[in-house]
This record gives sequence, C-alpha cells and structure tokens, in this order.
Amino acid sequence: MKTLIKFRPGEIVPQSGIYEEIDVLGNWVIDVTCVRGEHFPPAESNGFYYKIKTAARHKVKG
Repeated sequence: MKTLIKFRPGEIVPQSGIYEEIDVLGNWVIDVTCVRGEHFPPAESNGFYYKIKTAARHKVKG
C-alpha cells in the first residue's frame, strides 16, 4: 500500500506537477499546477491539503 504524502498550503513544492486539493473529509476540491521550489497556494478552507496527482516530466537537454 502506497503511503499518502500530504502537503499543506504555504509549504515548498517538492516536485512540479498537478496536485489535488483535498478537503477535511477526503473529497477532491480542485486541481492545481505547482512548480518545484515555489509555495503551495492558499487552500479553500482550514484543514485542506494537497497531494500529487501527476508529476511533471522534464525533458533532458543534450
């Protein structure tokens, strides 16, 4: 079983990609695109969190 990693609004984004905003009951709220090194955006309400949906793929130059 895969461990769910939760990210809170204001934390630093560890990996670029599409994240799902999840409410306190575990329901999906909205998808947001986040860039590594930036902060997660404010959530709709207290207690909401983000989880990775789709990680970004990076093209290697060369």
